Amino acid sequence: MSQGSSSRSAQPTGTIPSLYALLKTEWNIRPEETFVGAGPSLGFECAEFSNPKNELPSVPSSLVRGKLVDLQGAADRELDRLGVPREQRERLPDCTKCHPETYWTYRGGDREAVKEGWTNVLMALLL
Repeated sequence: MSQGSSSRSAQPTGTIPSLYALLKTEWNIRPEETFVGAGPSLGFECAEFSNPKNELPSVPSSLVRGKLVDLQGAADRELDRLGVPREQRERLPDCTKCHPETYWTYRGGDREAVKEGWTNVLMALLL
């Protein structure tokens, strides 16, 4: 079973490749054998960083516009590079900041609650 929390933890900082390295090491599972369900996360227009080049150095410049970063595109790029087939992926397109009534969101009004540990949690069962 794999567990992650909040969309910030899924930012392109090596989390996805690290998960797949663990899958390979522990269970001999290759990326092309997996199915991915992703989301919600910050949408492109809401994923603003003070200095994306310093904060997210692995994100290519094609996914950065000013201070905005396409986090979903960055995750898709990592999955592409790992070899996870696109037809084996689904994404919940919701933006956590745009839907604060549905998701805990650091940037959409729940900053103090998130700092206290309240998060969106993803649970995944590996079969």
